[in-house]
Amino acid sequence: MNRLDAIIVGCGAMGSSISYHMAKRGFKTLTLEKFSLNHPHGSSHGDSRMLSALFFKYPTAYKLVRRAHELWLELQKESNVELLKLTGYLGVATEYSGYTEFAQTPGMYSSDGWDYEVLSAREIREMFPVLQPAENQKGLLERRGGILFPEKCVEVHVNQAKIDGADFRFSEPVLTWNTD
Repeated sequence: MNRLDAIIVGCGAMGSSISYHMAKRGFKTLTLEKFSLNHPHGSSHGDSRMLSALFFKYPTAYKLVRRAHELWLELQKESNVELLKLTGYLGVATEYSGYTEFAQTPGMYSSDGWDYEVLSAREIREMFPVLQPAENQKGLLERRGGILFPEKCVEVHVNQAKIDGADFRFSEPVLTWNTD
C-alpha cells in the first residue's frame, strides 16, 4: 500500500467532510466505514437537518456555523447538487429564555451582515398566521437559515473527494489500530 497522510475512520458527515477537505488540499487519504455509504446506523442519515447560525448564542459557535454555511454553498456550487435550501429559520421562545438572550445585543450578530429580525408575538402572527405564540414569546427570524440534506451532503463529499484522489472502503470495520 502507498503511504497515506491520514486514515479517517467513519464516513458520516464528519468523516466524509474531512476526507473531502484533505483530498482537496492534496493529502492522500483512506476512509474506512464499517457500514455502507449513507447507512441508518449513525447520525448522518435522514432527509434533512436545519442550519441556523442564530441557534448559537456563543460567538465562537456562531462563527463556526457561519463558516459551515459558506462551505456548504461552495460545495453545492462545485458539485451542482442542491445540498442547502435557504428557507429562512424562525425560532420562537419565551422572551427571557436563554435562546433569545443574545437578541438583546444585536450588534454582535448583525454587524457582520448576517440578517435577522427580532419579532414580537404579534409580528409572528402577522407573518405566519398558522403560528399563535403567547404574548411573552419572541421570534428570531434568520433569512439565511435553511435545510441541509445530510445524505446528499455525505455522498457529494465522497464523490468530490474521489475526484481529488481520496480512497474509500465501505463495509470495512476497523478491528484494531496502533501508532506504528
